[in-house]
Amino acid sequence: MCRELGGVGLSCVKRDQAGQVILKYAAFHPCSTAEECQRVLEQQVKQENLQNSPCVSVLPADTYQLMQVDVDKLPEAERRDAVRWQINERLDYPAEDAVIDVFETPPL
Repeated sequence: MCRELGGVGLSCVKRDQAGQVILKYAAFHPCSTAEECQRVLEQQVKQENLQNSPCVSVLPADTYQLMQVDVDKLPEAERRDAVRWQINERLDYPAEDAVIDVFETPPL
């Protein structure tokens, strides 16, 4: 699923018995608001019987920020709050309004 300005792109692929990838469904559905895009997506998932299917969502690059921060020495339960505090000065808006997640990357 990819939500771009102006609509939602949705596709579904399956593997056949030989392991080949088959495109089962692909379409772009125009919508102008987040609420309308949600409604369109819900309708398409139901119509194409995609409930409980694995999903990958692709965000437009201008809708998120990826930042590296050092939280190695902190307990895992405290990392998200620590990151919120660390990035506060780097955001153009209050950190309380941000959706923040933390993931580890392997060392190089």
